[in-house]
Amino acid sequence: MAPATRRRAAAKTPVTATPSPNARGGKNPSAASPEDDSVDDSVDERDAKARRWRRRRRSGRLATLYVPRLPVFSSAFVFGLFALLAPIADRAYHALSTEGRMASDVPSFAHDLGKGFVVEWDKTLLELSVLHSRQDRKCASRRAASNVAEAQHRSECAPRVAWSTNPGLPFLVAANGPIRIHQLMAGHFKVDIRRVLQTTTQTLDSVEYVPPSRVDPVGTVIIRGVLIKDDARPDRMLSIVGDLRAAWNDMTHERLTFKAEAKLKASYTLTFTPASDARLAFEFEWDDEVPGVMRSPGGRRKSVGLNQVILRYASDKHERIYGMGEQYSSLEHKGKRIPIITAEQGIGRGKQPVTFAFNRVFMGSGGNWHTTYTAIPHYVTSAARSVFLTNYSYAEFDFTDDETISILSTTPTNTLCGQIIGARSIPETVAAYTEYSGRMEPLPEWAYANGVILGMTGGSAKVRKVASMLRDAGVPLAGLWLQDWGGIRNTSIGIERVWWNWELDESNYPDWHALREEAAMNGTRLLTYTNPFLMDARGPKGRLYREAKEAGYMVQTVAGGVYRLGHEPGVSFGLLDLTNPAAVRWIEDVLHDMLKNTGAVGWMADFGEYLPFDCVLHSGEAPIAVHNRYPEDWAALNRRAMIRAGLGSKNEGGNGEGMFYSRSASSQTPRHTPLMWLGDQLVSWDAHDGMKSAVLGMLQGGLSGLALSHSDIGGDTATPRGHPT
Repeated sequence: MAPATRRRAAAKTPVTATPSPNARGGKNPSAASPEDDSVDDSVDERDAKARRWRRRRRSGRLATLYVPRLPVFSSAFVFGLFALLAPIADRAYHALSTEGRMASDVPSFAHDLGKGFVVEWDKTLLELSVLHSRQDRKCASRRAASNVAEAQHRSECAPRVAWSTNPGLPFLVAANGPIRIHQLMAGHFKVDIRRVLQTTTQTLDSVEYVPPSRVDPVGTVIIRGVLIKDDARPDRMLSIVGDLRAAWNDMTHERLTFKAEAKLKASYTLTFTPASDARLAFEFEWDDEVPGVMRSPGGRRKSVGLNQVILRYASDKHERIYGMGEQYSSLEHKGKRIPIITAEQGIGRGKQPVTFAFNRVFMGSGGNWHTTYTAIPHYVTSAARSVFLTNYSYAEFDFTDDETISILSTTPTNTLCGQIIGARSIPETVAAYTEYSGRMEPLPEWAYANGVILGMTGGSAKVRKVASMLRDAGVPLAGLWLQDWGGIRNTSIGIERVWWNWELDESNYPDWHALREEAAMNGTRLLTYTNPFLMDARGPKGRLYREAKEAGYMVQTVAGGVYRLGHEPGVSFGLLDLTNPAAVRWIEDVLHDMLKNTGAVGWMADFGEYLPFDCVLHSGEAPIAVHNRYPEDWAALNRRAMIRAGLGSKNEGGNGEGMFYSRSASSQTPRHTPLMWLGDQLVSWDAHDGMKSAVLGMLQGGLSGLALSHSDIGGDTATPRGHPT
């Protein structure tokens, strides 16, 4: 019998009560027989035995957690308490210092770079600065008409701080931790970044100045140092014991050597090189794989991958911050943290109950205040200071601290690149930035001076009818954007979708060329529609999909095969792999044929923000390094197709009539796309996702190089509150 069973049996043993004197036939107790005494002894023994079993049973219940009476003593409670307290203890042990310290014995220096920049180090303040001086003709002249003019002249031309670190604090921090990017509904992502450890001390050990020469006509400043992770607080307390033991054994020197070598350390190099008179390029390189902390002499050291880097520098608490691409819901970014990831902007973006409803039906599709098609890592402040990254990896710009700006980068390589702009005004800053990003050229005259561009679907007969109604009403019509030129399909849930096959559907438009000629007689152009997807289908509609699949032109899954996307029942499609040169040439030929076969002079180059983070690319690059670059690559190949079709600008050998517009963008998209489109807003006036958000997105995008943009006049998505559909 098991112990617990025996205890239960003992507890259930009947205890016979001691008979009273009257129950023994009224005999006098003093006259009791020996037999009676033995009976009493037997009863007392049984009582004592029962009491002992009860005590054991009670103590057993306290010790045996799997047979509880009180929840506080149950094993489930103990394990739950452990699960709750263990992460708290771990976070306390690995508490991340947000301050840290700077250390250096390098004497102060100031080195000229290019025509206008000075890199300066102050040993006393432990501060690194970049100064910029104007180099225009006005500042080159020493003449002044009066003392007032001379003072103004000196103020405008004097060196000005374009960028500086916080005195005494590290400006570069390397960290380790998991980076998880969750794919929600296609085109929507949730980023979860955590830091398990990070460096807290930065040393500046040496400075190398490479003066201008024939090989390097502008000069370079190279700074080298070490990033060090200080011991956790409990480790510092325990190290006191080791220090005392070393002192007792006269091994203090060996102890100090061990402590210096046992820390986690990563070397870094910072290079400054002028990119122009107004832009100074910087490049950080660091050891991304280093030995971890050594706990004891000769102990095992785990290798640690430093997969995150944080650049920190000073900011004025009164500065206002703008830009960062088309930010629809943020007029000024001070006090906010903005992620750099191009994605679907969402439906509602915080407007309730629309956002809640879409998030529940289609996971993540409601978006939030910072989701945007055009996340660009560039900002400009009210003080005309500006920094931007030239990496494409996911990043976060943190403006929540009044006196510090932090940029977190997750570049899979051990290099962080960017540029610092030196300017005196916001227009000067934007001009300097667009030297890098490219500047959008003026649109063809017909696109903005000849009337409205009407988007519609429905086939030739409907197009003729609507165009005739507009002309009869005196509405000037510059273009007809026919999104369904490739055909229409109904999904299994009854939603009408255009075919993504990029070939003319002659059943929908049997007389396309006659329609185009009729429109041209009235000064109206035809526009079509494309995107980087290919829809899977049987029959001729799936011809391009099958061809691309066989050639390996679409992004792949880890297991092999086409990475299928789709956010509606009955809709499945693949995404072109633009890291594959053969795929780029192939789809460029498809777009060129579209223009030649349809005679269209414009089109919408839609999407570009759907590249999954768990796919496999032809180039072997990590998707996190390509995702934000994809819109730029998509715009570039559309530009080449336009030039090949003879529709490019006069400078490109074309007739200057071509125009396409993009929805997604990255840093150098303005170099390629003629026009931006602000996406799908609600049919409303609100600031979350209505007309106000479109205007705000247009203004912020303009400060990030997206100078020409537009939105749908009436919005896109109607909500069931009486809005017209």
